Amino acid sequence: MDFGLFILSFACFVLLACLTPFAIISVFRIRAVWAKIILASYAVAWAGSLVVWTWTRQVHFLNEPLWEAARAGNINEARRLLKEGADPNDSFESTTALEEAEARKDKEMIELLKRAGARW
Repeated sequence: MDFGLFILSFACFVLLACLTPFAIISVFRIRAVWAKIILASYAVAWAGSLVVWTWTRQVHFLNEPLWEAARAGNINEARRLLKEGADPNDSFESTTALEEAEARKDKEMIELLKRAGARW
Protein backbone atom coordinates (compact mmCIF):
# COMPACT_ATOMS: atom_id res chain seq x y z
CA MET A 1 0.00 0.00 0.00
CA ASP A 2 2.83 2.42 0.83
CA PHE A 3 4.50 1.86 -2.53
CA GLY A 4 1.21 2.32 -4.39
CA LEU A 5 0.59 5.65 -2.67
CA PHE A 6 4.14 6.70 -3.43
CA ILE A 7 3.56 5.98 -7.13
CA LEU A 8 0.26 7.90 -7.00
CA SER A 9 1.96 10.84 -5.32
CA PHE A 10 4.80 10.85 -7.84
CA ALA A 11 2.40 10.61 -10.78
CA CYS A 12 0.32 13.51 -9.44
CA PHE A 13 3.44 15.60 -8.93
CA VAL A 14 4.65 14.95 -12.47
CA LEU A 15 1.21 15.68 -13.86
CA LEU A 16 1.03 18.95 -11.93
CA ALA A 17 4.49 19.98 -13.03
CA CYS A 18 3.69 19.28 -16.67
CA LEU A 19 0.23 20.81 -16.72
CA THR A 20 0.80 24.02 -14.77
CA PRO A 21 1.92 26.09 -17.78
CA PHE A 22 -0.93 24.72 -19.90
CA ALA A 23 -3.49 25.43 -17.19
CA ILE A 24 -2.33 29.02 -16.91
CA ILE A 25 -2.54 29.47 -20.69
CA SER A 26 -5.92 27.73 -20.73
CA VAL A 27 -7.49 30.37 -18.52
CA PHE A 28 -7.21 32.76 -21.46
CA ARG A 29 -8.50 30.28 -24.05
CA ILE A 30 -11.17 28.35 -22.15
CA ARG A 31 -13.30 27.82 -25.25
CA ALA A 32 -10.86 25.29 -26.69
CA VAL A 33 -11.68 21.63 -25.95
CA TRP A 34 -8.07 20.81 -25.17
CA ALA A 35 -8.05 23.57 -22.55
CA LYS A 36 -11.02 22.04 -20.78
CA ILE A 37 -9.33 18.65 -20.80
CA ILE A 38 -6.14 20.13 -19.38
CA LEU A 39 -8.02 21.97 -16.64
CA ALA A 40 -9.93 18.81 -15.74
CA SER A 41 -6.66 16.85 -15.60
CA TYR A 42 -5.17 19.58 -13.48
CA ALA A 43 -8.06 19.35 -11.02
CA VAL A 44 -7.71 15.55 -10.83
CA ALA A 45 -3.98 15.87 -10.17
CA TRP A 46 -4.60 18.34 -7.34
CA ALA A 47 -7.24 16.05 -5.86
CA GLY A 48 -4.83 13.11 -6.00
CA SER A 49 -2.13 15.18 -4.33
CA LEU A 50 -4.57 16.15 -1.58
CA VAL A 51 -5.42 12.48 -0.94
CA VAL A 52 -1.75 11.56 -0.70
CA TRP A 53 -1.01 14.53 1.57
CA THR A 54 -3.87 13.56 3.89
CA TRP A 55 -2.62 9.97 4.07
CA THR A 56 0.96 11.13 4.67
CA ARG A 57 -0.16 13.42 7.49
CA GLN A 58 -2.11 10.59 9.10
CA VAL A 59 0.79 8.15 9.00
CA HIS A 60 3.77 10.35 9.74
CA PHE A 61 2.31 12.95 12.08
CA LEU A 62 -0.25 10.88 14.00
CA ASN A 63 0.05 7.10 13.71
CA GLU A 64 3.82 6.69 13.95
CA PRO A 65 4.09 9.07 16.93
CA LEU A 66 1.26 7.15 18.63
CA TRP A 67 3.28 3.96 18.28
CA GLU A 68 6.33 5.76 19.69
CA ALA A 69 4.29 7.15 22.60
CA ALA A 70 3.01 3.66 23.41
CA ARG A 71 6.53 2.29 23.22
CA ALA A 72 7.83 5.02 25.56
CA GLY A 73 4.82 4.89 27.88
CA ASN A 74 3.90 8.53 27.27
CA ILE A 75 0.19 8.42 28.09
CA ASN A 76 -0.43 12.17 27.68
CA GLU A 77 1.05 12.23 24.19
CA ALA A 78 -0.96 9.14 23.26
CA ARG A 79 -4.17 10.83 24.45
CA ARG A 80 -3.39 13.94 22.42
CA LEU A 81 -2.63 11.95 19.26
CA LEU A 82 -5.80 9.87 19.61
CA LYS A 83 -7.87 13.05 20.01
CA GLU A 84 -6.31 14.38 16.79
CA GLY A 85 -7.35 11.23 14.93
CA ALA A 86 -4.46 8.77 15.12
CA ASP A 87 -5.41 5.21 14.17
CA PRO A 88 -4.66 2.88 17.12
CA ASN A 89 -4.69 -0.16 14.80
CA ASP A 90 -1.99 1.07 12.43
CA SER A 91 1.27 -0.83 12.64
CA PHE A 92 4.81 0.46 12.56
CA GLU A 93 7.85 -1.84 12.42
CA SER A 94 5.42 -4.79 12.26
CA THR A 95 3.73 -4.05 15.60
CA THR A 96 0.82 -1.93 16.71
CA ALA A 97 0.73 0.58 19.55
CA LEU A 98 -1.34 -1.92 21.55
CA GLU A 99 1.31 -4.63 21.11
CA GLU A 100 3.98 -2.18 22.27
CA ALA A 101 1.93 -1.33 25.35
CA GLU A 102 1.38 -5.04 26.03
CA ALA A 103 5.12 -5.69 25.77
CA ARG A 104 5.70 -2.99 28.40
CA LYS A 105 2.79 -4.28 30.50
CA ASP A 106 1.48 -0.70 30.63
CA LYS A 107 -2.11 -1.21 31.82
CA GLU A 108 -3.10 2.45 31.53
CA MET A 109 -1.87 2.67 27.93
CA ILE A 110 -3.55 -0.63 27.05
CA GLU A 111 -6.85 0.62 28.43
CA LEU A 112 -6.54 3.94 26.57
CA LEU A 113 -5.80 2.22 23.26
CA LYS A 114 -8.63 -0.29 23.67
CA ARG A 115 -11.09 2.51 24.44
CA ALA A 116 -9.90 4.20 21.25
CA GLY A 117 -10.76 1.07 19.26
CA ALA A 118 -7.47 -0.84 19.20
CA ARG A 119 -7.89 -4.54 18.57
CA TRP A 120 -5.62 -7.50 18.07
